Amino acid sequence: MDVLLNWRTLSFFHKNLLLSFMNITLIGTALICSSYFNQRSILTDQLRNQIERTTAEWYAGLDSGLVRIAMKEQSYNGPAQTKLRTYLDAVSGHNPNIEYAYIFGTELGGKNRLGTSIVAMPTPLKQEMKQKWKLDVGDMYQQPTEVAQALGKMLDTGKPVFTDIYQDSFGEFTTIIYPIMDETNKKFAYFAVDADASVIRDGLERLVVHNLLILAGFLIICLLLQYLVVKGTLAPVKALINGIEEVSRGRLDIRIQTGKDDLGQVNERFNHMISRMNDIMAKVKQTTDEVSESSKELLAICEQNGSNANVINRNVNEIAGNIGVQAKATADSALAMSDMANVLQTATEYSSKLARETELLRQRSDEGMEIVHRLTGSSHSAGDTSQMVKMASDVFMNMQQAIAQVTEQVQYMCAATVETSAGIQEMKTASDHLSAMISKTAASSGEISRTVKDQWASIETITASSNKLSIMAEELQELTSYFMVAEEQPPKT
Repeated sequence: MDVLLNWRTLSFFHKNLLLSFMNITLIGTALICSSYFNQRSILTDQLRNQIERTTAEWYAGLDSGLVRIAMKEQSYNGPAQTKLRTYLDAVSGHNPNIEYAYIFGTELGGKNRLGTSIVAMPTPLKQEMKQKWKLDVGDMYQQPTEVAQALGKMLDTGKPVFTDIYQDSFGEFTTIIYPIMDETNKKFAYFAVDADASVIRDGLERLVVHNLLILAGFLIICLLLQYLVVKGTLAPVKALINGIEEVSRGRLDIRIQTGKDDLGQVNERFNHMISRMNDIMAKVKQTTDEVSESSKELLAICEQNGSNANVINRNVNEIAGNIGVQAKATADSALAMSDMANVLQTATEYSSKLARETELLRQRSDEGMEIVHRLTGSSHSAGDTSQMVKMASDVFMNMQQAIAQVTEQVQYMCAATVETSAGIQEMKTASDHLSAMISKTAASSGEISRTVKDQWASIETITASSNKLSIMAEELQELTSYFMVAEEQPPKT
């Protein structure tokens, strides 16, 4: 996980160099491994061909009967053993690549079926067998697995077989095994020659060292060339990265180097993009200033409208209160006028009745005066009676005049009462009309009050929106203040 995180944090330049290093290393390793195995196969084949040509003559000169006799001798000092040991010493003495030549039985017994019996040993091996393991002729010796496998193959095919390269306590070898057969072609022993395989290892080690040195030199040269080429190639990318960093700091007035290759075209597109962003941010900044000023003006207008609405609301409330009082007073006046009209109506009726009674009294007075005149005309002879009639006539005349005056006053009063009643009726009608108008005015005042409240709510909403607009304008101003916008675009490179 740490390696993955470190890889992700590396720059593209270092990633490119690291990938090149890994590719060259992998290819070089593959070539070295291929060369190693090919050279190992070639060296092994060369060694085996050389050993096979050399040992074929020694195998042909080996006497199987002597080997049979040596197997029957139980000591390395027997005559057949001595003769075979001299023969085996000569095999290794004539070829420096041959380490040992020896003869073993073909039993493949003992532990893991790897043991074979000792038949004849060269002098060095005889000494090792005696001193280290106390082994003598006929004793079982535990063979390496590679030797046992090659022996099994030789017993199956009856032909000489090479073992794979192996290591034991005597060294590193590859062994060729020849079958030893009796008169009946029975394989009763085998003749083996150990060839020193350390020369192959040494040759391969020198080959690997030389290849590694060549790979290291080639790797240094390639990485140096890769560094120079990639550094020159990625110069536009570095300029682009620096430009992006400057833009991240808010600078929109920068321009980076361009070119005619793909990366140069990318940088040119970057310059075009930054130019467009610069224009957009300039317009945004201008629009933000205008919005800020508009929001301030709108907020001032809303505050003024709010103040006006408060004044209108207070005036409407006062008007509504006065209208209510006036409506109540008008209602009381209308009620009093109605009562007065009723009283005047009654008075008019009584005046009319009094006028009729007065008219009747006047008629009766006229009738009395006529009777008095008659009596006066028929009573000229009687002195006292005439005097009394005259007095009565004077009384009736005075009375008639008084009644006439009363009748005129009563008629005048009746006419005045009728006119007053009509005026009061008109006043009542006007009062009712005024009361209706006051009611409508009160209703209209209520509507105005509600309208003012609705307008105030709208003003509050507009004020809240204006505040939000102001906040947004401030945020936009803060955002645009982060960018350094070029007033005039420089010419493109």
